[in-house]
Amino acid sequence: MAKTGIDVSSVNGVIPFDALKSQIDFAIIRCGYGNDSISQDDSQYERNVRECERLGIPYGVYFYSYALDLDEADSEARHCLRLLKKASPTYGVWFDMEDGDGYKARNGFPSKDMLVRICERFLKTVEDAGYYVGLYASLSWLNGYLDDRRLDRFDKWVAQWAQAPTYKGAFGMWQYTSTLRLSGYSGNLDGDKAFY
Repeated sequence: MAKTGIDVSSVNGVIPFDALKSQIDFAIIRCGYGNDSISQDDSQYERNVRECERLGIPYGVYFYSYALDLDEADSEARHCLRLLKKASPTYGVWFDMEDGDGYKARNGFPSKDMLVRICERFLKTVEDAGYYVGLYASLSWLNGYLDDRRLDRFDKWVAQWAQAPTYKGAFGMWQYTSTLRLSGYSGNLDGDKAFY
């Protein structure tokens, strides 16, 4: 049976996990984004981790990528591993590959091969450090830019806001909405299903 969760970042402000605990089975928490700079740590990350641990809410971590080449992928992996020292995720470490704010388009969009290599480099580096890893992307990215056998062995978290996921590959999580409303929180949240 699928478990219901949310994914959160500083964009969501201060999350009232006490109020949400009875409504969710897990949370995926953004730790940071981009190169290994403290200024790019998620400002709510440590609090969100502490709250989940205090309340016994299982959680995972995600990292948003701005990498355009392998050197930047290495810096992002170092960034993520630095932040993981402050957490013990049981729902994996997820690499968020997209271009939600148009940064890649404005700065020389990498080739499909480079995007795949960036994902592979980050995921393998974090995996080699002892973490369960997976790749987050939209259905269109998974079917287009990231449709490559080199990424087949990594778990997928599919972003597809629909009644049911249609991704044909194997995946363990599905982000099904960005407009989830839960009692105790005034805004919208991303809603997720985990199939394990």
